Amino acid sequence: MGSDRCLLWDCSTWVVHTDANNKYLYGGKTDHSHPPNPEYVQIKQTREKIKKRAVKELTPIRKIYDEEMAVTTMNSVAVAIFPTVHEK
Repeated sequence: MGSDRCLLWDCSTWVVHTDANNKYLYGGKTDHSHPPNPEYVQIKQTREKIKKRAVKELTPIRKIYDEEMAVTTMNSVAVAIFPTVHEK
């Protein structure tokens, strides 16, 4: 079971809860309090890849980060605002 929310903390969108197969269970609200920002989606996807690898592999996080950033499909704006390996 998982949950997902808008990446912007001040957004009014509720948390959406899903099961292990990523199927909707409950929650959510479709109205965001800001315009769409595709860069945040790209950032979230890349962060999730890094997190999944960090949990499954013994590879140092810095190496995983460097490898994922080398092959990322994020646009230049998303790369510019993506946290560094030392940021949260």
